[in-house]
Amino acid sequence: MKTVLLTLLLSVPLSLSAQKNAAPLDSSRTTFSIFLRDGGQYVGRIISRDSLKVVVRRQGGGLSYLAPADITRIEPYQSAVRNRGRNLYAVTLTDGTIYTGQIRERTESRVVIRRRGGESILSPAEITRIEPLSETAPADVVIPTAGEPNQNPSARGENAYPWLLNSQTAIPLKAGQATYRNIWVLYNEVAVGLFNFLTLRASVTPSFGGSTFYNSTLYTRPAAGLKLSIPLGSVHLGGTLDYQFFEGWRYAQFSSRRTYRRQRTLGGMVTFGGTSRNLTLGYTSVKADIGEADRRSLDIGFVAPLGRRVSLICDNRVLLTRESYWDGHFSQVSAVFRLNRARHAFDLGALIPIRDEDRLRVFPLPYLGYNLRLSRR
Repeated sequence: MKTVLLTLLLSVPLSLSAQKNAAPLDSSRTTFSIFLRDGGQYVGRIISRDSLKVVVRRQGGGLSYLAPADITRIEPYQSAVRNRGRNLYAVTLTDGTIYTGQIRERTESRVVIRRRGGESILSPAEITRIEPLSETAPADVVIPTAGEPNQNPSARGENAYPWLLNSQTAIPLKAGQATYRNIWVLYNEVAVGLFNFLTLRASVTPSFGGSTFYNSTLYTRPAAGLKLSIPLGSVHLGGTLDYQFFEGWRYAQFSSRRTYRRQRTLGGMVTFGGTSRNLTLGYTSVKADIGEADRRSLDIGFVAPLGRRVSLICDNRVLLTRESYWDGHFSQVSAVFRLNRARHAFDLGALIPIRDEDRLRVFPLPYLGYNLRLSRR
């Protein structure tokens, strides 16, 4: 009996001590490393956490609001962990991604980086710069800019979209990437990267009574197309094939009937640079349906960053033959400011269609556009 009483008396302080040791960390005072699905990392204190959001006060002092679905793991931040004998480098890619780790191999054909999650094999053409880090830098850290994971140009306030205004560049969407854009609250286009070299696009816009003016300045009929891209270092070669489908009238000698018509657009282009800064030269041939004039044009456009989160975009088209002006086709010049944000961008500027028939005519128009990244890549 004495043994039982003694055991009970000893169990009480032991249980209290266990409860004290198992007390949870004070998340408002503990610094955590928060890892995201896209490879980004936040370091800071968790202010609040519920089923809808996680609020983090970063080490720089700002607040970040994260969705729980974007977080892969949270663990206490290990500061002052020394990696003796390890030379760490920050490798920046052309799309803005930053890898941090040891360079195990570096040749003319590939660069092998050992990171925290394994090894990555990169092409030298994808790398813009390699910078050494201090020995105390943790491996596989994605360096943030203004509190955002620096995974793409848009996170750095740069243009991340592989198109100009009406025209495309030769730069593709990566496999798995998806985008949406809207022009004049009318034109709607969705693009998906099927492979790193092949992009599928589909668009639809209400037709304004078959107006040929809107047809030339902006597509007004359902269309589908593919873009093939071949990278050659900092230069991309590309080709596009688009089909437009619409209802129309086909006339015979004594009758007319309503039928579906189509228009094929074939283009070739070369782009120098990346999405944030580039020059694109292209040639476009529009093969119209029976009874309409074909259109052949030279396309010249560029993207130039003017400052943080602002880019200047010009998309100009010169029709090569006078017959190309038939059926309401236009040359055009343009100047548009693209206001870049982390996941979307706004286009504000002017688009000026030009006709050269009996005399030169210009039709200045405002240009309003919206661009959105649907995928997290």
